[in-house]
Amino acid sequence: MSAERTGQKTSDDGKFITYEFKQSILCPSYLIALAVGALEKREIGPRSYVWSEKETVAAGEFEFTETEKFIQACEELCGPYVWGRYDVLLMPPSFPYGGMENPCLTFVTPTIIAGDRSLTSVVCHEIAHSWMGNLITCQTWEDFWLNEGFCVFVERKALRKLFGEQFAHLQGWTPAGRFLIFALFVFSFSFFVFIGFDMSGKSA
Repeated sequence: MSAERTGQKTSDDGKFITYEFKQSILCPSYLIALAVGALEKREIGPRSYVWSEKETVAAGEFEFTETEKFIQACEELCGPYVWGRYDVLLMPPSFPYGGMENPCLTFVTPTIIAGDRSLTSVVCHEIAHSWMGNLITCQTWEDFWLNEGFCVFVERKALRKLFGEQFAHLQGWTPAGRFLIFALFVFSFSFFVFIGFDMSGKSA
């Protein structure tokens, strides 16, 4: 679930198990997620598991071993990761998106399992959402593209930090391109409304 697991209870007759979760950080309702299935997990970092059906869990374990590096690179740019766990769930092939940045549990498409970690920048992107979109977000769906814009900005800076300028040039992030992105970032900022949520649900 898009929360930290706090425990489980078995019913007196032994027929049911109740799993308990807690999300102590207020977040937009569109980020609430619950996953149910015949899932296995493998540890991929000090605060991360990959979850999947047994047929693909080993491939996911190999593919996402750089997850902690991505988190740390984003932390250097944006501050501490405050959500506790960061787990990755491999979805069925019918999942129609690259990823979904639910707090504590990112959903990703199995199509990024390439066997050489060449497509895992998707995970870095979803990690960047832990700040840009999850902690802060736009006020209305009309401006939702700004969530993605700020997220891509952080993702690219994190990947450049990890893999260097040659990687950035290979991706087409040239100096001129960086200037354009920065200019758009500054321009967009004047229209971007960050909102928080108090316990009543009102914008702060």
